[in-house]
Amino acid sequence: MPNNQIHIKAQKVFTQVSQPRTPYSSNYVGNRGEILAELELTRYDIFRIYRLGDKAPTNDFFLEFNESGISYHALIQVKSTIKENPYTNRNHRLKVKIKREDLERLKKDTLLTYLVGVDVNDEKVYFAPIADSVDDNYSSSMPTTHVLCRSNNQNNKTELEKLRNDILTNSQSLPNLKQNYQTTL
Repeated sequence: MPNNQIHIKAQKVFTQVSQPRTPYSSNYVGNRGEILAELELTRYDIFRIYRLGDKAPTNDFFLEFNESGISYHALIQVKSTIKENPYTNRNHRLKVKIKREDLERLKKDTLLTYLVGVDVNDEKVYFAPIADSVDDNYSSSMPTTHVLCRSNNQNNKTELEKLRNDILTNSQSLPNLKQNYQTTL
């Protein structure tokens, strides 16, 4: 092998080795975020979470709870980050990305849907509703108004109760599909 080819090959190897690498794969970050989200959402035994896995392309969890003998449900999309600076400077939003087409699909879902963002480094979990009124800013960051974290247990319970109440209130505005259900079977 001529010297110039050896030099070019060595240069490529050096470039590959010297480039900064993140120590974690996107699968690690996503899985860790889903685990943290599940832990925080199921605290205080208000909600039950069912993992949807690869069966649902845009939803990660099916959330359920019972109130006065009636089951209520919502869908959860989890987005996680392990960035060194995971918040926007201007309005302290969590920098997580969701594809526009996924956001539009979530908006059109017939069940109530929530975006859950996870700051994996600080183990903080945020949630926000996904509805028609949600702007496209969710495609690059999400609000951090509602936070769940291990260090603030009383606030966590209050925030989970707000989520439950939001689902209760908004579920009442959804049509009861079984009320006028007429089977063709």
